[in-house]
Amino acid sequence: ASDTTVTSGTPVTLNWVTDGATGVNALTLNPGNTTLLYTTVAFEAFVQAMAMAAFIAYLSSLCTLRFTATQYALLSSIAALASHTVGGLSGFAAQSLGWTTYYTVAMFSAAPSMVLMLLILRRFPLEGARIKPVSATATGSPGH
Repeated sequence: ASDTTVTSGTPVTLNWVTDGATGVNALTLNPGNTTLLYTTVAFEAFVQAMAMAAFIAYLSSLCTLRFTATQYALLSSIAALASHTVGGLSGFAAQSLGWTTYYTVAMFSAAPSMVLMLLILRRFPLEGARIKPVSATATGSPGH
């Protein structure tokens, strides 16, 4: 698990409640369990990839077509700023708290950013993200 994503506060942190933090907690209580280790690493990598894809799609939706490259570079750099500055302190926190407490705190520290994300998405919904109901006449039915 990457310590920098735990404390960064960036949208990548949002997946910690649902991904490997629970598995890493289980690993701290079951040292030497390689099956649990492999399962946790695979699940965490999958969830982080899904979160990153969603984050890239969201950043792309914020960019103006004319300035896409510049805006995307700036937005992604700002998102990574916290992990490169505050993320270095995670080792000190892990050492002072112990691994189990550290990962439990990290898991629950994602809650405020998830609430903030939901508030932002409600205040600024993505254009075209709404699913429009399809009428029965538009789809047609077999035999008609």
